[in-house]
Amino acid sequence: KAFSLLVELDTEVLHDLFRGLVGVVSEANSMLWPQCLDILATCVEELESVPESLLDILFEPLTECPTPYLLSGEIDIAKSPAFHLVCGLVKRKVDHLRAPVSALVKAHLTGRVPGESTVLSRHLPMLVWELCRTDNTLLMPVMGDLVAAAEGDGSDAAEEDRLELVNTLASVFGSGGQAGKRAAATLYLASFTTFLQRFEDGSAAVRSLMIRFAKEFMANHPELVSGTNIVACLEGRIMDAEDQ
Repeated sequence: KAFSLLVELDTEVLHDLFRGLVGVVSEANSMLWPQCLDILATCVEELESVPESLLDILFEPLTECPTPYLLSGEIDIAKSPAFHLVCGLVKRKVDHLRAPVSALVKAHLTGRVPGESTVLSRHLPMLVWELCRTDNTLLMPVMGDLVAAAEGDGSDAAEEDRLELVNTLASVFGSGGQAGKRAAATLYLASFTTFLQRFEDGSAAVRSLMIRFAKEFMANHPELVSGTNIVACLEGRIMDAEDQ
């Protein structure tokens, strides 16, 4: 409760507190992790809205050791204590973080945030994957916007970024459900159905990626096979000589 008073003080003091708590956790002082998490959670709860500058501090540890996408390798890899601290904060305060995080994602997608100005704008696909793995309800307000961004605007310059975003969303939708929560493909069924249009994307690289993920979609979500056009999409690619 004493630390929550910092919310009313100079913003830079709060920044220093967040940097200090995220930076101090280590394997050697694991007994302090719950207290650090309690302090961060209390401060987040007291803030009317978590500012972009604090989100940057929290996002940084999530980018240091990226979790491979579903088809890239083993999911279970060693993570830093800071990574686990931030994930613990997201799980505990997802309702307080959903609006500011989603607003920042939307600002990036619409070009209101300069391309390299924030950790999120520099590592958007990676952070979408890590945040959805932590709690797939966090980005609920902007999942439709992310799927729309995966359609692209025809710009060759942005094609590499779009391919990574498609890879991210395919991993998110291809993943099974988290403990006590619905899988993203079920939770965002309308967005998932729209995303399946990438099977017919103008880019051969995107279509190839979708074909690779088809098994994940059907194996992890058999209940959706009859309710969506996954099979028809896959059959269309098999019949297309360019994709064979």
